[in-house]
Amino acid sequence: MRIRFILILLPLLMLGCNNSTGELFAIKPAWTMKMSGLTHYSLGNGLQIWVQESPIVTATDIKTARFVTDDLGNPAVRITLDPRGAERMSRFTEGHVSQPLAVFVDEALISAPVVTGQIGPDFLVMGLGDKSHAESFAERVGEMDLE
Repeated sequence: MRIRFILILLPLLMLGCNNSTGELFAIKPAWTMKMSGLTHYSLGNGLQIWVQESPIVTATDIKTARFVTDDLGNPAVRITLDPRGAERMSRFTEGHVSQPLAVFVDEALISAPVVTGQIGPDFLVMGLGDKSHAESFAERVGEMDLE
């Protein structure tokens, strides 16, 4: 299976980066400019982002999640979205180039990668920590009785 886009999630030192949704996994729209009604996050690398509360996709949109290693041998999880999640991700990212996405795992903002192009149904989640953390995340998503 060909990956159309790799969503690189490098770990960042975050300050106050918890959300309140209780989601195992969520990707939310974010912007680098202050916007009324959005939640502000200060990232450890100096980046300031404003995040919309409603997600583009969540763990319930994941068709499969499996542990892999990236090209450098680092732990990662390959995500494949179901058709509805893939359509939402594709449609949103097509018009969100040069702006960040806020990626939450276990209620913590782990990364805010900048969109460089339209993201399809398949991508890698990286920056989940060591191998055991990445495997645990993939297993927990798999236990959600996904199709």
